[in-house]
Amino acid sequence: MPRVGGRGMLLALVLGAFALRVGLLQGQSLWPDEGISWSLAVDPRALPQADHPPLYFLVLGAWMRLAGDSVLALRFLSVVPDVLLVALLWQWGRRLGTPGAGALAALVWAVSPLAVWYATEARGYAWLAFLGVLSSYLLLAEGPPGLYFLAGAAALLIHPFSALLLGGHGWLLWVRWREGRLERRWLAAWLALPLALIPSLLQMARQVGQPTYWPGTFQPGEAFLRTLATWAAGPSWAAQPVARQAGGVLLGMAVLGALAWATRREGPPGEVRPAWVLWGLLAFPLLGAGALAFLWPKYAPRYLMFLFPLLAWLVAEGLAWALRSRRALALGALAVAAAVVAFDGWVLARTAQEPALERPDFARVLAYVRREARPDDALILVGGHTEPVVRYYLRDALPLYPLPPGMLVQVTHPLNASQVAGVLNGVAERHRRAWLLLWQEDLADPLRLTLTYLLGGARRHEVQAEFEQVALLLFSFPPRARFDPRPTGQYPLEVLFAEGLLLRGFDLTRDGFWFERRQTELQGGPPFTADWPSFRQGERLYVALYWSVEGPVARDYTAFVQVLDSQGRWVAGDDHTLGGDLFPATRWRLGETYIQYHTLPLAEDLPPGEYTVVAGLYWRGGDGAIHREPRADGGGEHVVLGKVLVSP
Repeated sequence: MPRVGGRGMLLALVLGAFALRVGLLQGQSLWPDEGISWSLAVDPRALPQADHPPLYFLVLGAWMRLAGDSVLALRFLSVVPDVLLVALLWQWGRRLGTPGAGALAALVWAVSPLAVWYATEARGYAWLAFLGVLSSYLLLAEGPPGLYFLAGAAALLIHPFSALLLGGHGWLLWVRWREGRLERRWLAAWLALPLALIPSLLQMARQVGQPTYWPGTFQPGEAFLRTLATWAAGPSWAAQPVARQAGGVLLGMAVLGALAWATRREGPPGEVRPAWVLWGLLAFPLLGAGALAFLWPKYAPRYLMFLFPLLAWLVAEGLAWALRSRRALALGALAVAAAVVAFDGWVLARTAQEPALERPDFARVLAYVRREARPDDALILVGGHTEPVVRYYLRDALPLYPLPPGMLVQVTHPLNASQVAGVLNGVAERHRRAWLLLWQEDLADPLRLTLTYLLGGARRHEVQAEFEQVALLLFSFPPRARFDPRPTGQYPLEVLFAEGLLLRGFDLTRDGFWFERRQTELQGGPPFTADWPSFRQGERLYVALYWSVEGPVARDYTAFVQVLDSQGRWVAGDDHTLGGDLFPATRWRLGETYIQYHTLPLAEDLPPGEYTVVAGLYWRGGDGAIHREPRADGGGEHVVLGKVLVSP
């Protein structure tokens, strides 16, 4: 195969990568993570609240003082390391790889949707990738130990997962020591790296204790497939089936490249064996990430950004090996390379053209609010860490009421009725109208208390626009609007079940839940009355149960509502886990009230007559058996809500 190289080709790749990334910098809105970057860069005093180490935000702040805080300026700081990484992969392939691998690795990374995505985002992941590869290159090429320490320490101060890669470096240094080739200055540089973690230890400890995500179970297979798809197509396309297929092709080429490099590489005498290099740079960090995810089930493929450029190099090694082989293999390799470039170009074009594949469109949402808002309007924010990006776009145009307050939402303390009612009462006293912006609201308000309160106590107005991934609603408050911090529903009760769960009351309506009927009235429809409803065959019962926590709850309970005939036989019912999967009763807070909604469809051929509506709780044992929770007053295993009349 002819030698692939030349400064002209390198320059063309670097300039092409630069032009591609700069051309996409302003095409999409900043999203909440980037808003946090801007906020922390503007006010470094808030860095202790962040869930990432401080270096990127400090550098961004210094850059903003020179270049301003436009979208272009904020994101340009990520273009720089990614373009440098294209050149570094070229050098990596030439110095550590086989002939032709450097140019191919630079090409694969230059057009990678994953690389382009994070090179056009105001976050530190492009820097994480560059510093991770730079530190690995300096170690393998035996560059200056002092420069290695700076690169490794900077990576640790960007993201703590880089410690996994640096742990793999420790393995390679141990191999050198076993072979009698380890210099003391290299050992000193590596041993000094943990000092860079000291500023982040308190942040990491706080994040473990106060997670910003819903804890779950780590699924290795699903995480592997998601990582594979993200590698091939970037975050916006990772959920598409074609992304996994493309990832499988890349993985196959990377495995081929690893085998070819490990078995055919001819390096300078005394270098670490290729198999040990692959173990230290790839296998060790991957296994470490898997172990961490089991203990602390928060994982996203971007945490391993320092590995993806190395995988791009292995893909290049596979292509280079095939191109050096027989004509049929060479033609196949050319076809694969062309397919990879074409697929990457297609993904990038679709991502730039389809709003559903872009970042959440906060820029358009907030431009609409600025244009349509009245001087005395307010904006209520519900969801995960949206306040910084909203402040970036609105500045001081409207008073903001974030629910919950703070830069990062803590999912162990989601919103409760008293919090929501307190904020809404304050907003209603000061403003006639309020906009409601929802994004990832399940993190902060898994029971949808804010929306339920507003639909039941304020008039909703139509918003004359639709937005991708962000919901925007508008409400006006009636005179003397009041939101109850401890609601009991239409029909108050006081029924305590054995483990401290108190049923304080319930709603029972037809044609929609109470807050939906109330909204119809506020829109000018017929007044909603609390008269006990009757039903026709085929209609639905809408029941809301108001639960209060009066003592510790040790189990995840399921609430049931059933319609029984005169013989006590089941004719309709609805069961739901208290709080749903995101916020089960074991996470409920003492003294707070939570609302659970149930819909019970009646059969079309249900015989007319009188039926009894009952409600209660049950839990499942380890063997799957159902155990009904008794009432504390000894009144049985359910409470009778009332009797309903069903007519033809």
